[in-house]
Amino acid sequence: MSIRPFHHQRPLVAAALAFGAGIWAGVRFFYVPWLFGAGIILSLIMACLLHRIGRRWILGGMMSFLFLGMLLSGIASHPVLPPQGNYQVEGIVVEDVILREDGTAAGYLESVTFTADGASYTLPKVYWTYYYEEDQPFLPGDGEKVRFHASLYHPRGQTNPYGFDFRMFLLQKGAAAGVSGARDAEIIAVSSRGLSSLLYRIRGFLSAKVQDVFGEGSALPGALLLGNREHLPQDVQDSFSSAGVAHILAVSGLHVGLLAGALQMLLRKWLSPRGRLWVLSLFLLLYCALLNFSAPVVRASVLLVLAGMRRVARRSLDRLTTLSAAFLLILLFRPLDLFSASFQLSFGAVLGIAMLGPVLEKLLSCLHFRFLRKGAGITISATTGSILPTIQIFHRFSLVGLVINPVVCWIFGLLLPAYALVLLIGCIYLPLGQGLAVPVNWAAGWISRAIQWVGNLPFASLDMPSLPWYVIISLVFSIVLCTRYVVLPCKKRVILAVTALMVSIGTWQGTICRDVQYLQLEMGQGDAALILDGRETILIDTGDYGGDVVSYLKATGRQADRVIITHLHTDHFLGMNELLEAEMKIGEVILPEAAFDQAVGWEAAAFRESLEKRNIPIRFWAAGDQMATGRVRIEATWPISGAIRTAQDANRYPLTLICDLDGVKLFSASDIAGEFEGYAARDADLLKVSHHGSKGSTGAEFLSLVSPSAAIITARPGSKSMPHHDTLSRLENAAVSVYNTGDWGAIHIRIRDGQAILTPYLSKGVEP
Repeated sequence: MSIRPFHHQRPLVAAALAFGAGIWAGVRFFYVPWLFGAGIILSLIMACLLHRIGRRWILGGMMSFLFLGMLLSGIASHPVLPPQGNYQVEGIVVEDVILREDGTAAGYLESVTFTADGASYTLPKVYWTYYYEEDQPFLPGDGEKVRFHASLYHPRGQTNPYGFDFRMFLLQKGAAAGVSGARDAEIIAVSSRGLSSLLYRIRGFLSAKVQDVFGEGSALPGALLLGNREHLPQDVQDSFSSAGVAHILAVSGLHVGLLAGALQMLLRKWLSPRGRLWVLSLFLLLYCALLNFSAPVVRASVLLVLAGMRRVARRSLDRLTTLSAAFLLILLFRPLDLFSASFQLSFGAVLGIAMLGPVLEKLLSCLHFRFLRKGAGITISATTGSILPTIQIFHRFSLVGLVINPVVCWIFGLLLPAYALVLLIGCIYLPLGQGLAVPVNWAAGWISRAIQWVGNLPFASLDMPSLPWYVIISLVFSIVLCTRYVVLPCKKRVILAVTALMVSIGTWQGTICRDVQYLQLEMGQGDAALILDGRETILIDTGDYGGDVVSYLKATGRQADRVIITHLHTDHFLGMNELLEAEMKIGEVILPEAAFDQAVGWEAAAFRESLEKRNIPIRFWAAGDQMATGRVRIEATWPISGAIRTAQDANRYPLTLICDLDGVKLFSASDIAGEFEGYAARDADLLKVSHHGSKGSTGAEFLSLVSPSAAIITARPGSKSMPHHDTLSRLENAAVSVYNTGDWGAIHIRIRDGQAILTPYLSKGVEP
């Protein structure tokens, strides 16, 4: 008996795979609208011709979905934007502008008009930030039309290895550009955004009701019912993540399924199956709208409605086909969701259940209780399906999650409907709701503490580095071999899986770079660099935000063995907060002598307190102090011990370093003031320019003493003051090649055979 190929049996699955590949290619490679449109038309013609001559049309159909994905993702990721510059801006506030802890206000505007020099441009949505001034408070609310003067900028993509892609983040929110500033801001009209404003007010009403009903215990029901995790303590979120049950805190298929199941039970006695399906569909549509049509909620809703239709029609429906329908439905409208963490985790988990669930249930037949057998099968298959995006995004895998997930899901299966029922009662009669909330809060508190205890156990989770693409392919191939969709003897499956894994892992280990490396990260107007010598990692400064530093360390499976903070200005050390919050292992911190005695802000004292609280050793260096690893030697050349005055600008006495990187010398000038740089200078092959290339730094005499062949400048992209043109002229006159992180992104230097190989992260020096 002949077996039909998989893509012939499930054409919708094949279409979804081709569509997803097209979306990925349209964003990552090139964008040619007319070419993709022509590809769709030619593919449809080919499919029709194949069908007419009695051949399968699926290949032409897949090609049409491939080109359609490339076209839609290309349009979404390459919007036409006005030129960067200063404009008068008018737009309608989306939801409320929020005041953040750093003193800036942030929000979104829609229907935005930009006017300057007689020219006018429009954009559907932009991201808006400005500094909040307490003497002139301005925090407009949802639906208010505002007018102000600000700078329009094109958001940058990823500029550091494993770093945050700000451009993609905004595009997924529907915002194509950003505006900074709020000069002469005024509210010129107040209007409603229609259904969007109504839903926002409903969310606000429900959030307020959750707080009224549950009081101090409102953070957990707010997260479970409304997806609002702002008030959930970070340590609770971290412990849930370590315990492998962080998915409980994000509204996903589990939550939607529980609420839909409770609704179906309530309606079972009064409505027919068809009537229940209509009510369920309406409820799910409203719930999706209430949660801004997030991918996990839409996915779960589509699957539930399709399952209801199957029951009403009394027809069987393939799980992969229904999942593919949800996949296509979401990405047809929001193609860039393919790159979001929630989308990947959600679909990965359900894909694992669809492919591995039946197999695991058979393997777990030794468990006598059906609910344990089914719960364990679903948990293991969902974890397997989501393990790759979990590792690639969070660089962590929970071991205890495999054990406790079935129990936790069962407990929250009772807790979530209880929260919903108490909230409903509280909306009708508040005192009764508050009374019922007491035992529910008590039970939820015990459950949360138990999960936190489990999450804090030693070895509860493992830190995992990012995997290269060929290892990912081999893992996916091995997982697919375990499913019922592969018709092969067990022995052949095992041989193929083991061979694929051994080849990919061997290739991975064989291609690991073992040279000494220096990586200057792009930090805007801040500094952060890493020196890598085998497994030894030395961090020189952390910038004012250390998110990209943490991402790089976790993605490469490293820890910060030594952290050198050249001086206590926030653009050089404040990023340590992210390293500490991420619980990165830090061997020691090195500071310049008398660093805390200079004119520095209150953040420096808080920084010292954080280090002492975590028992992280602090060493103070002056000229002559040094360290060495296998192939790296670092020596301080400034400040000079005993000649340091207190209460001075920290730029007068920062640590300057001469780094011998396996035979190549790099001089790191920190932010040393021009009047002292001659005393600190040392001959070097490479120079990290002082103070972001400011006018008073990197003098001609200093350059003659260092005599570098190449220089790195850390400056904000588009900055008109740094690097200063005088500094650039001096570097040019000295025949020094200049690499500005603001233009090129991170600068990677690899030392091989005594030669330095410089590779900018942005190969063309432009925004990706």
